[in-house]
Amino acid sequence: MNINLKNVILFLFFISGISAIVYQVVWQRYLTFSFGSDTLSTTIIVSIFMLGLGLGSYLGGKISDSLDDLKRLRLYIGIEILIAIFGVLSNYFLYDVLYQRFSTESLAITVLTSFVFLLPPTVAMGSTLPLLSKLFETSLKKVKINTYFLYALNTLGAAFGAFIPFFIIVPRLGFDALIYFAAFLNLVCVLVTIVIYNVHKNSNSSIGIVAKADYEEEIVSRATTTSLNWYLLFGVSGFIALSLEMVWFRTLHIMLKGNSFTFAILLSIYIGGIAIGSMIGILYLSKIKNPTQLFFRLQSLIVLYTLFSYIILFYGLKNAGFLELVNRYLYSYEKDSSYRMVLLTVGLSTFFVALPTILMGISFVSLQEASNKSIAHFGKRLGTLLFFNIGFSSISVLITTFILFEYLGTSLTLLFLTLLLIILIVYKLIYIDAIAKYKIESSVFIALTLVFALIFPNNQNLWKVFQGSHGREILVREDKSSVSTIKLNFDNFGRDIVFLNGLGESYFPYHEDIGHLQLGYLPVILHPNPEKIAIVGFGSGGTLYAASQSEKTKQIDCFEISSNQYELVSMYAAMTDDETVKGLFKDSRIKMHIRDGRKAMLSSQEKYDVIEADALRPNSPYSGNIYSVEYFELIKSRLNLGGFAVSWAPTDRIANGFAKVFPYTYTDGFIIIGSKSEIQLNLNAEINEQFKALPIDWKKSISELKRVNYFPEQEVNHDLFPKDEFN
Repeated sequence: MNINLKNVILFLFFISGISAIVYQVVWQRYLTFSFGSDTLSTTIIVSIFMLGLGLGSYLGGKISDSLDDLKRLRLYIGIEILIAIFGVLSNYFLYDVLYQRFSTESLAITVLTSFVFLLPPTVAMGSTLPLLSKLFETSLKKVKINTYFLYALNTLGAAFGAFIPFFIIVPRLGFDALIYFAAFLNLVCVLVTIVIYNVHKNSNSSIGIVAKADYEEEIVSRATTTSLNWYLLFGVSGFIALSLEMVWFRTLHIMLKGNSFTFAILLSIYIGGIAIGSMIGILYLSKIKNPTQLFFRLQSLIVLYTLFSYIILFYGLKNAGFLELVNRYLYSYEKDSSYRMVLLTVGLSTFFVALPTILMGISFVSLQEASNKSIAHFGKRLGTLLFFNIGFSSISVLITTFILFEYLGTSLTLLFLTLLLIILIVYKLIYIDAIAKYKIESSVFIALTLVFALIFPNNQNLWKVFQGSHGREILVREDKSSVSTIKLNFDNFGRDIVFLNGLGESYFPYHEDIGHLQLGYLPVILHPNPEKIAIVGFGSGGTLYAASQSEKTKQIDCFEISSNQYELVSMYAAMTDDETVKGLFKDSRIKMHIRDGRKAMLSSQEKYDVIEADALRPNSPYSGNIYSVEYFELIKSRLNLGGFAVSWAPTDRIANGFAKVFPYTYTDGFIIIGSKSEIQLNLNAEINEQFKALPIDWKKSISELKRVNYFPEQEVNHDLFPKDEFN
């Protein structure tokens, strides 16, 4: 085959990798509007996407072996056209139709509808690697090398796609423009492949012919193939890899106090490591003498290094003086935005993720070398291997989220994965290791794994140190949704601070948390009859506490995604015997709802006198969902006559968007209040004793409220263009 033609196809796989990861991340974003951004919703979305990729791999492999090269190229052209069409339509279908018209339906209907839409493009994406693995090649050795290069370049493209578009396109043009960019890349693949098709069609080269020598190579290879079930092996490998990805992302997101860009950086490093590993596997392919032993060796090293890295960092943060600056950051309330933050992000991400993912990339090469020895059925074997790998990865998402994180926590999740590794090595020791040196090697791996497991810190101590709190008192609560902590005696004032995923949220005692008190009490004082109140976000409960002081209020619905925060604050109340906090749990008017607040408003027609969102940093992940014009329109539709919408207004875009939706909007520079009706700033309102006890001059707060006007020429946030979140 012409080497230039081959390089062109590799380049096409590179850019198709960019478009695929863009679709995955953006479609996940679109679907949070319909499902909500809580753990259940995110897990369902990822599982649907991965199921499609797995089915596509299987079907692509099954079809590939029966096609000649021209038919493969024609089918690939059709696949890229199909993906581009669904990409262009996804904005309309996933947002305009699924979200705006069907989101009030049951979860089952929403899942089914999104599955029907996502299945064709994800199946198409998954089919491309096995489909083109044998393109232009008739030698088993060359087919394998071709597959490794396609895999490496596609993965490298995904690494670029996870990073560059979200730093360049989204901040400037929004998510819908990013979708069109991905579809444009698909069309580039289509046009270039059409040229390749015509060039090859008019050439005199043989197409899809396998030489007799290659069949003889296949027969010899089959005779030496182990009876090990490679499908299940690669499946378990995928399970471990995906679960490790989730553990790493949780750990790093918390330690780095992540924002909306953190996920893109971590995903890029993770996928990039796999791409680099694949290339290393290609470079040293001739040196792989026993790929079966190499594959098991790599799986062992992946888990062993992960345990080692956690242990080293754990004891280093406890004892190494040169890491004191890192400890200070981990303990701090806010995220650092200096160059040190960049160094810490790159340093920690590389330390945890780089080497294991490189080993994962080499594992792909070693697995194919060990298991795929039939050129006649190469595509089918490759597709089935990928199907099991992706299928087990999809199962891993569900099990890690709803069982391992929920009941075991991060520390025991890693030990569970260690147990899976030991089972694999024991299997190898019994059924594969034929000579003494391999048996000794397997025994050494088992012994090292057990030693690391024995000295691995428990969950409480792990998060205590990884949040810079060794030697200090801290309460920790971890479940499927997040990691919440309360750092006791946090500062010189003796305050106890609530942290969610590494970032400070609010603090105790309530009487010192003036900002959250103001969010809670000011709209309730202004409203003449605040009988029903909805609060999106719980935190420490400070906003909820202040809002509950009105005797006129009969019902307060509080919506919180992180279920462990409510449990953690309950633990704190019992431990400290703080009556103001304990009062929240005794108040029969308060009802906690562990779900996404925006989704709850969308799914219910219930109306309120006051709807307010607890303070959320505007650059936090998914913060754009509660600072957009579309969200403000939603809560406007859920207000009773004369009702108030309330939010924190940390940016001009948020204030301008609020004023665009609510004709009567007031702010004091911190809190913003809007209504469809005129708001009476009554300085002579009757105030009960509970409000009088709060350490706030309420008359001064009201007098500082100023009218806010909407300016069309100024920017606002939209669902699909959250400028503040990606600023």
